[in-house]
Amino acid sequence: MDKRTIDPQNGLGMNIIYADVVEYASSDSFILARQKPSSKYFKNHLGFYLYFRYLIYADYLRNPLNVDTTTDDQVNKEFVKKDSINYKLFLERRASEKNTDRDKAIEVEIADSLINHDPTYHKIAFGEDNYWIIRLSTDSLSGPYSKEAYQQERALLHVPASLKLRSEE
Repeated sequence: MDKRTIDPQNGLGMNIIYADVVEYASSDSFILARQKPSSKYFKNHLGFYLYFRYLIYADYLRNPLNVDTTTDDQVNKEFVKKDSINYKLFLERRASEKNTDRDKAIEVEIADSLINHDPTYHKIAFGEDNYWIIRLSTDSLSGPYSKEAYQQERALLHVPASLKLRSEE
């Protein structure tokens, strides 16, 4: 099964709509998306994403000069510095930087804890349909929304009536 995600910052951004994105529509100003959650896939993807962020932070601690804001080839320092808590979660569980089976189990354990204790992650994993709005001018992601809340947010953001998901037609 094709698991589609929307990740506008190529794996490093916080604006991620996890699989399965079943439809989307876009303009020069907005991207609208409808997601059918898959709790199993979400747990695995979130775990891997957090582990990836752990590795970036570990590299930052060893080589702080590799993290800068001056070139596209380097990771943004402000982005990395936010990951100290994530780093500690992996370090406390004695994760390595070798992506071992044990590391993968730690990824899933941390992701499972987040999904079960954070209302937003819980909704992403177990909602019926989640609706999202990406505002391109501010590179911001809004959601997950129920269909009703999504319609309200569309109106607040002045999303053009001509931009619709197929399920809205």
